[in-house]
Amino acid sequence: MTSPGAVVVAKCDLLHALIATANGVPQTAPGLLAWLEGAADWELNRRRGFDYALLRPEAAIPPEEDADSLVATMMLRALFAQGAPAVAALFDAVVSLLGGGGQRH
Repeated sequence: MTSPGAVVVAKCDLLHALIATANGVPQTAPGLLAWLEGAADWELNRRRGFDYALLRPEAAIPPEEDADSLVATMMLRALFAQGAPAVAALFDAVVSLLGGGGQRH
């Protein structure tokens, strides 16, 4: 299960970079990329005092995108998680969910 708390300690620059990456890479896993952008936006908005629920990844990722999303998540984790434990935890939780370690649909 992805914990919104996993996003909380990510730095703003890292969150903006994640949003830019989600928008700039080929859309091979569009549900995942939309959710990651939304999760980063959620954290930035939370810091500004806007409090609303963060939907779980499976709300945006249809089951038929699981395999592509799993590969994309692992690639993005390698790119973003170095030295950022909160980001690593976020990606690890998504990998667990998509890989069958979490409850899915």
